[in-house]
Amino acid sequence: MKVKRIILCADDYGLLPEIDQGILDLLAQQRLTAVSCLVTSEHWLNASQKLTSFQNLVNIGLHLNLTEGNLLILDQSFSLKNLIIKAALRILPFKSIYDEISAQYTQFCNTMGRQPDFIDGHQHIHHLPIIREALLQFIEDYRLNAMYIRNSKSRQFFGKFGFKKALITYSGGRKFASLLKAHKIAHNSSFAGCYDFKTKLPYQQLFLTFLEDSEDQGLIMCHPGLESKRDGLAKSRKKEYNYFISQQFLCDLDQCQVQLTKIR
Repeated sequence: MKVKRIILCADDYGLLPEIDQGILDLLAQQRLTAVSCLVTSEHWLNASQKLTSFQNLVNIGLHLNLTEGNLLILDQSFSLKNLIIKAALRILPFKSIYDEISAQYTQFCNTMGRQPDFIDGHQHIHHLPIIREALLQFIEDYRLNAMYIRNSKSRQFFGKFGFKKALITYSGGRKFASLLKAHKIAHNSSFAGCYDFKTKLPYQQLFLTFLEDSEDQGLIMCHPGLESKRDGLAKSRKKEYNYFISQQFLCDLDQCQVQLTKIR
């Protein structure tokens, strides 16, 4: 059986100190190969400093954020539902979105001292109409064609959480995947990690299905962290953290003949 190489990316770094600490613990144990960062949080400057020692060990990317804070669009407060509707109706302000992408990219570069290894979106907002066009235009304008961009299109929708995977794919993931291919922009071969954060299923069981759904050089997103009273996903984050920090996680990778890998 051929070894399958998988990118394991922890999202939401910079959102809360408790999330950051959980991710840092996993980085120290070499359980992750990528980290996606929210640069819009008041915690980001301190959080960015704690990542510096891991810069050569994992990929560090920009987690574009429009639903839980922004840098420039001060008169806009988007809920995810509101953002999806406005994007689908194509009434989002292109220039404002473009400028926000530019501001968050610059914030990352200024605090980390380098450009991100990749770009994706918090709650997958980067693949929505208008936002994806603004992102592609930004990449072209700044000659970032070598940038790696997350493809969030799921391969299949049957079984548990199929509706959520279909919603992500058909709200923009499928179209964006074709645009990435057409623009010859590097991206992951497959995408996994979607589930209902309220499920009572053991995370190990979920993760094994993510591995099964993934192709070689595919990406699995995850959301580990320590518990925080300020975090609506605290329980699921702790479940993920406990699994990834465990010996069972390493055994599962070995049994499934999976090797964690960086993007490049």
